[in-house]
Amino acid sequence: MTGLTIKRPGTWDERVEGEVRGYLKHLTLDKDQVWLDAGLNIGAFAVLVAPAVQRVIGYEPDPTNFAMASTNCAAYTNVTLLQAALGEPSSSRTFYLNQKKNPASHSFYVKRGRVPIQVECFDPAEVCLRAGVNCCKIDTEGSEDEILSALWPCISNIHHLVFEYHFNMGVGNRHEQYFAILEMLDREFPIVFANRKIQKHWNTTVWASRW
Repeated sequence: MTGLTIKRPGTWDERVEGEVRGYLKHLTLDKDQVWLDAGLNIGAFAVLVAPAVQRVIGYEPDPTNFAMASTNCAAYTNVTLLQAALGEPSSSRTFYLNQKKNPASHSFYVKRGRVPIQVECFDPAEVCLRAGVNCCKIDTEGSEDEILSALWPCISNIHHLVFEYHFNMGVGNRHEQYFAILEMLDREFPIVFANRKIQKHWNTTVWASRW
């Protein structure tokens, strides 16, 4: 299985790479798929799926993660990377960097000790329509609700969706919001794999497919 060229010692990069492999649990890859990788991080998902799909378009707002992803994905001509976030469009939006061992947990949501930077943010629906995206992976540390909501007008174009839902980031009642999303997915997709007995989890992975 294809791996990353560079990772950071003493961080969660190795763990993240393992988590990303788990995303394939309920996915079958093929050459008709154009994947949006929202929350590219250092490129673990893009590197994993690129050999088996038509194209991957990855978005990562953190400059350090983006530079590492660029190196990790350099061998794949079907991977396009952009240093920006997805969500409510803005030329300058505050993004908070985790300074500890998990540089995969940068987020739009304030947490103690995080360093703010300004990032550009694009509408995910426009990105998907422009690039012909038909599959989406979302791991954006609390802003998955925002991205899913923005995607919904073009959700009929999406064949496969996998995302990590975060209960410890975001605003409002995260459990209520989670189950509301599952209801929407159940109405739209014939196949949905999700944990429906959530208790004290920090996050969980959801898969939705049309076949």
